[in-house]
Amino acid sequence: LLASKLSGTFQSAQLAKELSGYDEIYIVDSQQALCGLRMLVDFACVLRDEGLSAREIAEQVESASHRVRLFGIVNTLEYLHKGGRLPASMAVGGTLLKVKPLITLREGEVGILGKGLGVKNGLDNLLKLMGDEIHPEPRLPLYFGYTQTHNLCDQLRERVVEKYHPARGEQNSVGAVVYQHTGIQSEKEKSGACHADFFAEPGLREDTEGTGRTEERAMKKVLFVINTLGGAGAERALLELLKRFSPQQYEIDLYVLLDQGELIHEVPEYVNL
Repeated sequence: LLASKLSGTFQSAQLAKELSGYDEIYIVDSQQALCGLRMLVDFACVLRDEGLSAREIAEQVESASHRVRLFGIVNTLEYLHKGGRLPASMAVGGTLLKVKPLITLREGEVGILGKGLGVKNGLDNLLKLMGDEIHPEPRLPLYFGYTQTHNLCDQLRERVVEKYHPARGEQNSVGAVVYQHTGIQSEKEKSGACHADFFAEPGLREDTEGTGRTEERAMKKVLFVINTLGGAGAERALLELLKRFSPQQYEIDLYVLLDQGELIHEVPEYVNL
């Protein structure tokens, strides 16, 4: 579902699940919007066709959501600020003539990566920021989105394909809802706004300094200890908590003292029992 930090859809779905009384409903916070959400849905369909169960699909999509990267270029930050997506302090300088703000969407929040003076410089800087994070998923294309006109997106796609050689790419308009947050296109440049979405290499941190380099991220280790994994509230709460840890960021161990309980089979695969 649409990122919980951007919309109330996720909370509404959770409420609907509770009201239904049916346990076999798996709700995933994509932490994304735009093509990032589309990419995770397509990834879920691939896993379905490979024969995975609904629970396994939900776990893998939840894990993959932490690896989705969005790099975009917009005309102004004015409407992102007015729409409540950016504080005024971050929007300063993003409304100047010819300045092209570079943005990202990470863990459901809009962030500023930098800026470019004009379209060409903006694209140059965006490619530098992408660095070596792109890790094409062979079963999926790279995703590109645009508002209004696709001129700028065509340029971005051409340069990304030339640099990273993905198996294929897919380009679509992102629609009016996003358009209202990115502002009108430049009448002179006819550029609109555009972005690229892809999976990052597991274990790499984001290059936010434009160096073109990423570094190995140390895995944090977490240990949970519980008596049993019976059907009580504490056990179920622990299982829900485990599902919120990213296996790309944490190495998780679970020590069940009595090694029993009907919920043991529901422990995520990436947790060491």
